[in-house]
Amino acid sequence: MAASIQLKRGATAKVAAYTPLSGELVLDTTTNKLYAGDGSKAGGNQIVASKKGVSDGSAASSGEIGEYISAQSASSVNLSTASTATIASISLTAGDWDVDGVVQFSPTGATNEPSQYHCSISTTSGAAGSFPNITQLRSHFTANGGQTISTPRVRLNLTATTTVYVEAGSTFPDGTMPATGFIRARRVR
Repeated sequence: MAASIQLKRGATAKVAAYTPLSGELVLDTTTNKLYAGDGSKAGGNQIVASKKGVSDGSAASSGEIGEYISAQSASSVNLSTASTATIASISLTAGDWDVDGVVQFSPTGATNEPSQYHCSISTTSGAAGSFPNITQLRSHFTANGGQTISTPRVRLNLTATTTVYVEAGSTFPDGTMPATGFIRARRVR
């Protein structure tokens, strides 16, 4: 008969209160997640191989791979011509994130024919991202012809909590340029 190895184990609260020795493995019997000790962190560090996606339609917990955060602008932001403005923002904790957004431009004015639209993901409010983190369209657009433009997906590997913005701008001759937007992020590791 083969030898068996039995790990320290317990319910989530018990595992979280225990500080495993360096290299010691602990099994959370509530979630079936496996943790490795470093001798100092209560609960240990979850072993990546024990992380898996959900199949029950639930959302990933805060701090877990797959965590999803999003925000939509509460109202339109009136853009000034040839400038950049913040359309929506989210706060992301330390981690590796994929972030993208979308902006809807709705020009008004009888002869408002925009010549340029741009949107981007940025960690600076009021500042457009640079290549390759920006989508920019230059053309002769029809008067009052709205545009909906997606930003590129941007990888942000953050070491501290950071506010991330979807930025937008347009060049137009008259009228106003209301813009609304949406920003979303998913923790990838």
